[in-house]
Amino acid sequence: MATIETAYYVPTFLGLSTTLGISCTVSVLCILAFEICRRLDSMQCLFSPRTKLINNAISKLPNTVFSWISAILKYNEKDFLDKVGLDATMHIRFLRMTIQFLLLLSISVCPILLAIHWNCGSSMDSVDLADELAALSKNESTLITAIEDTISNFTVTKLLNQSTSDIDHFRSNSTLHYLSIANISNRSNIVWVHVFFVFFISLLWLWLIFVNHLHHNELLKKHQKKTISALNQRSILITHIPHHLRNQSSLRKYFETLRLGTIDSVMLVSSTGIKELETNLKKRSNKVNQLERLLIEMARKYIHENPAILYSHQSHWKKWLYDIAENQDSLQLAKKISTANTLLDELTLLDDDIEQIKDQNQSSENYIPNNTAFVTFNTARSAHICSQIVTSSNPGIFQTRLAPEPRDLLWRGLLRRGRKDKIVGGLRYWAVSVAVWSLTIFWLFPITFILGLTSIQSLSQHLLFLKPFLASSVLIRTFIQNILPTLLVTLFMSLLPWILLVISKQQDFFSYSELEDMVLARYYYFAIFNVLIVFLLGTTFLTTMLDVIYEPTMFIQLLANSLPQGANFFLNYILFNCSTHAMELIQLGSQLFGHLWLTLAFNSRTPRLRMENTTPWAFPFYYYYPNHILIFVIALTYSVIQPLVLIFAVLYYALALGVYRHQHLYCYIKRYETGGTRHYTRVARYTSDGLLIFQFTMVGLLYLKDVLPAATAILPLIVFTIWTKIKLYRLFQCKSKNPSICLYTEGEDTLPKIKMYDDARGTLWTHIDDIWKFSYLRGWWASGRYAHHDNPATLSHQNRLSSLEESETTAVQFEYDENEEKYARENEARLETSLNSMASDRREVELNLDDLMAAADVRLNLLRSQTEAANAECEEYEARIKQHEQEHTSKDHEILSLQIRSKNLEDRLDKTEAQLRTISASYNDADDKAEQAERKVQQLENELIQKEQHYEDLLEKYNSAKADLDELARQFDEL
Repeated sequence: MATIETAYYVPTFLGLSTTLGISCTVSVLCILAFEICRRLDSMQCLFSPRTKLINNAISKLPNTVFSWISAILKYNEKDFLDKVGLDATMHIRFLRMTIQFLLLLSISVCPILLAIHWNCGSSMDSVDLADELAALSKNESTLITAIEDTISNFTVTKLLNQSTSDIDHFRSNSTLHYLSIANISNRSNIVWVHVFFVFFISLLWLWLIFVNHLHHNELLKKHQKKTISALNQRSILITHIPHHLRNQSSLRKYFETLRLGTIDSVMLVSSTGIKELETNLKKRSNKVNQLERLLIEMARKYIHENPAILYSHQSHWKKWLYDIAENQDSLQLAKKISTANTLLDELTLLDDDIEQIKDQNQSSENYIPNNTAFVTFNTARSAHICSQIVTSSNPGIFQTRLAPEPRDLLWRGLLRRGRKDKIVGGLRYWAVSVAVWSLTIFWLFPITFILGLTSIQSLSQHLLFLKPFLASSVLIRTFIQNILPTLLVTLFMSLLPWILLVISKQQDFFSYSELEDMVLARYYYFAIFNVLIVFLLGTTFLTTMLDVIYEPTMFIQLLANSLPQGANFFLNYILFNCSTHAMELIQLGSQLFGHLWLTLAFNSRTPRLRMENTTPWAFPFYYYYPNHILIFVIALTYSVIQPLVLIFAVLYYALALGVYRHQHLYCYIKRYETGGTRHYTRVARYTSDGLLIFQFTMVGLLYLKDVLPAATAILPLIVFTIWTKIKLYRLFQCKSKNPSICLYTEGEDTLPKIKMYDDARGTLWTHIDDIWKFSYLRGWWASGRYAHHDNPATLSHQNRLSSLEESETTAVQFEYDENEEKYARENEARLETSLNSMASDRREVELNLDDLMAAADVRLNLLRSQTEAANAECEEYEARIKQHEQEHTSKDHEILSLQIRSKNLEDRLDKTEAQLRTISASYNDADDKAEQAERKVQQLENELIQKEQHYEDLLEKYNSAKADLDELARQFDEL
């Protein structure tokens, strides 16, 4: 699925039946494979790891065929909440909501609109058939298949002359067209029925979102009450801590002054110590794996030399090691034993290093704190109050929030230290956002290119040896046209969440749940953008988007023109995606293939490695929620345009409910628990966005049908939907994120009783009311808006009590009317007697009152004197407090002045050190120059000595030459 042009599908009932057959075949094969694999012992860690949990384990499934179906039905919502947590419970509840909602629409909306579309449209004539064949002729391969299927024994001329009653609607390309709103003629008043159903569908879903928000809040209260003593409920995460408070004593003292409660512990995050500890732990893990492999090799050698040891009941692995050490020469294991001893020594050193790093007193240089810390209180109430208040008057510092679970933490996001890391983190965020949106927008082009290669014409041109098979085999052509493109795109779409996860990991997140929540949002936007927008617009979507930017009013017309085109395709799309639930049951993909690969002998050489490689998977909410919401948005959008989509959507969610109940109960473990808040908030937001897409599309369609009053009538519904979305966000977002403080008040049970319906033993009405909450309406009608509406049985009991009281009051009144005179006489006599006794009592009371007044005066004077003394003492204390405040203020000024002086001295010291470094550098340069000058002088002195020696030699030669000349001159004179 890339564009509507490259998606090969047959828009007939025959095409739907073909897709159904493919989906059923894939589902049956996957279910049979699951029935076989779940009985294998080697697959238990993949298909039923939760049965082996130490705490809160699930009972094992029996080995009978399809016994898992009856086993998952016996667990109700309360069991889910206890066994798998609130995140999984809300996921299952969302699937139940969609099933009941879509089932109601399938019963009420679908038959009415299908009858209207079929009977109130234009009749099928030869022109329609000619248009049908012209549409088929757009794709050569589709035309060949259609002609073979629909007019095998007739000519085109005969087909054009057929009457409507002779058309094979099962094979006709226009049958689905006649069942859609496109068959309604323009300016027809029958579209007011569609307007009514738009209101009906929208208001029903908004009611479901609202009442299930209330139900989620009740479940959240119960969940938080159970986890009140958990570490993450009593801890807060603090960021942007000032430098002068980055030590435990100062930070503890600061929060103690806030008087929020007793502090249990304070932990400052240190990047150096954590990184070094992580490095040593990885080294230790590698050494342990090497030692285990070495011991296994020695044990195999020992067993090979002594095979009888396996059958001895008195043997023990420790005895084996002693025997190996004693017979190491005969077993030729001396070198391996030496290596094992070396590894043990290295492990001992690593253990000592790890203990030293963990001790802050021994390795204080590794614990240079950054701006992040954890503060743990003794009570959850104190932590929740601290996370919801402003802890500092200075903006930008002391940002507090509840701490994530320890298993949910991502330490890399907590190890940021200074301004440089913050700037790098911001740049990384923008780079990741640009990369994700680029992937979202330009995903169309590579997928279109790949799907273009899978067409029959392209394969015939590039792979000539396939041309005879493509021309002769209908099966191969059907596979290439209908199955191969869908398989390729499904493969790419299944890889996309992992790609987004890897890209999003480049950002800084404090917890893995935040990372998955971001991936969930990005994957949903990608799916909505590429499936509902880009897919229908094709490669022209860029120019279309530019036109919408320049003229925003074209958006409604764009939806009205584009979305109805994909109605028939999305029928096939939803039907084919029903098989993905069976694939999830067998965990076809990275889970199954990864398990088979990692459990091979060369990958799991030791028990420790095998245990690591067979660790159960955590449920990927970021992968499945967007797909479920996407199918729901498609079903909403086309519920009035092509009502058949409702039936297929019910099938999709019914299969999903059964499969994911099993997966949550038996296959997946929890990596984190957020109380379902993030996921259900996303569901409410994204499904209400789907409602808006549905409403805008209907407005545009009705405008195109030239029924302006009907289109205008939907506009107030759009405004109401937007208002409801904003209102629900404001009502429930804060309450879901921050629970009521009175929930954590000791000795006060403010938790309302929640009615949990038993999914297995409840009646049909309890199943319906558990989702739709009609009992809320009765509770509000009887007791007002703020009544406790969680238990419908309570309301009926109160009604019975009130009716009983009314009947008793009526009987008493009737009896009184009969004996009125008798009662009056008796009352007069009793009254007279009472008056006489009251007169005597009055005199006694007056005497006692005088005594009490005198005692009260004495007591009052005493209290006045005590009050005056207390006032004097209070004034004294106030004076002392003012004096202490003044002293405290003066001390603060002194401390501030000392800090300023200290800062100035530090600056002067820094400047002096800088000058000293400059002078030292200059002195070193001068020394170097002096040494060079000395070397130059020495060199010149040596040259001077050589020159003097040379001069003396020349002088000696000159004297000898002069003597020779004198001798020659004398001889010449003598001659």
